[in-house]
Amino acid sequence: MPDPTPTPPPAPAPKVNRSTSNQDWINSLKNAGQIVAAAQKAEYAPVFTAGGITAVKLTALATDIAAALALAGDATTARATLEAAVKSIIARRREIQFAADAKWLPSDPANAVIRREFRLSPDKPMK
Repeated sequence: MPDPTPTPPPAPAPKVNRSTSNQDWINSLKNAGQIVAAAQKAEYAPVFTAGGITAVKLTALATDIAAALALAGDATTARATLEAAVKSIIARRREIQFAADAKWLPSDPANAVIRREFRLSPDKPMK
């Protein structure tokens, strides 16, 4: 005979706290800003220019990061606009990181300090 006790419905998945999600984006934008600042150093310019990442592109990215941070602080801004800005910035940040990863190989311990400036593992290639 089957058990007559009713089975309770499964608990709903927890909702993502919008505040936490926004803070994650803000942290990602700040991280991207630090990476761009490192890439804008004069001693690194030849590496990035050779890879097609010019000072103009870096300046544009820095401007976009500042604008996205301003949008993130404005509660009335459409979320979709902010999401698109963050996705674009992350893609361009990764472009910079891949160029740094290719130039300053993780197999050379002397590159550890420079790799850390670009938020790369000092001893592992970027995925």
